[in-house]
Amino acid sequence: MLVCGWDDALAPMLCALVREAGLHACAIGDACAVQLVRARHAAGAPCYQHVREMLRFAEAEVVLAAAPRFAADAAARAASL
Repeated sequence: MLVCGWDDALAPMLCALVREAGLHACAIGDACAVQLVRARHAAGAPCYQHVREMLRFAEAEVVLAAAPRFAADAAARAASL
C-alpha cells in the first residue's frame, strides 16, 4: 500500500489495516520532511518527499490518499493499477 500524506493519527489506522486486512505500507509520501521522519519512525517504510515520484515508481496494489492535497494524484495512480 502506498500512503500519500502523513499525520501521526495514521499510525493506529495502519496497524488496524495490517491486522484486519493484511495491508502493509510499502512507501509513504509527504512534502513535509518532518512528517516523513515521523512516518519512517512509525511505519518503518521507505519515504518520499516527492509524492508524484513515489506514485510513479513504487510498486503497490493499494493507494491510501491520507491527505486531500494528494487525492488527485493518488486517484490517478490507483486508476492505473
